[in-house]
Amino acid sequence: MPSTRRGLSYWAYGDYETPAESGASSAGQSADSSEGLLFVPAHPQRSADGSVATGHVVFELLEGPEGPVPVGFTELGLLTERLGSAQPWAAARAPEFVALMRRAGLGPVHLDPDIAPHARRWTEKDLDQYRTEKS
Repeated sequence: MPSTRRGLSYWAYGDYETPAESGASSAGQSADSSEGLLFVPAHPQRSADGSVATGHVVFELLEGPEGPVPVGFTELGLLTERLGSAQPWAAARAPEFVALMRRAGLGPVHLDPDIAPHARRWTEKDLDQYRTEKS
């Protein structure tokens, strides 16, 4: 089940490896298992003692009209343009990310979504706080 923090929904997942290859897909479509690399809003998961849990990533979900929506961006520039330069992210192989979101019971992964101007975004202050906070 996703948790909420800072007004965003998160889905925790452990032991995700960052891929080396790249890929692209068309904007406005749902990702499928034949796609390449996606840039996904995410941040490191913290352990109970507040330290960063090595190898564990928390994927951030956007809120849609029918619940949480997994998103991925086909270019890092699109992610930072739409979510801001302070947005933490992870590179994920599309097939594994799509399969993970399906196993989590979430809908399709939305590619290169437009983000409402009033939507909550990470700020430099948020990053500083995250770096120093304890769970």
